[in-house]
Amino acid sequence: MIGEITAWILDALRAHGAWSVFVGVLIEQVIVPIPSPAIIMGAGFILIPETATWAAALARATVQIVLPGVVASAAWAWATYLVARWGGRALVDRFQNYLGFTWADVESVGAHFTKRGEEISLFALRAIPIVPLSLISVAAGVLEIPFRIFMVWSVLGTIPRCYLLAVLGWQMGSRALNFSKGVDRFESLISLVMVGGVVLAILYLRRRVRKKLTSKGG
Repeated sequence: MIGEITAWILDALRAHGAWSVFVGVLIEQVIVPIPSPAIIMGAGFILIPETATWAAALARATVQIVLPGVVASAAWAWATYLVARWGGRALVDRFQNYLGFTWADVESVGAHFTKRGEEISLFALRAIPIVPLSLISVAAGVLEIPFRIFMVWSVLGTIPRCYLLAVLGWQMGSRALNFSKGVDRFESLISLVMVGGVVLAILYLRRRVRKKLTSKGG
């Protein structure tokens, strides 16, 4: 079914261009199993002529791919942020199978905000296409990062992400879809690493607490 939805979106890209990029990015963020880079990379090889110069390719990418992609991504980020801020951990725990990530993932992303600053972290996590976008929005909402900071830096980070994926799609042609699936698997790997890091941290802290209790008891 996911493959059919992805194929339908790609066919719509051929027929409707920028409007389909907007709708496709929204659907891709709502339906988690769809590889998140697939829509923008697919738009790159479908909407940018293979023989286009770099100047022409970037101009077309700006109007037909990046602009609608950023607007759609920002709209969904806004909605996800507000729902997460209102629902908090209970929401993530209840719908984690549908969201594609767990509370441990949210905590791990939240650690980046604390260590590196909210603005830099939001920009970097959005710009590099290896972290699920919905996970970033949920983490920001739960941690109650100021809404203005969240939206401004999320949009700024999404712009280079869209350009990168669009250019990759244009340069790789039909191979872009297979590559996008590989990037999506890397996203899943990143999420697993995040969970593993949280588990290890918990085990480490437990061990230290036990040692302190033992030393006091002795």
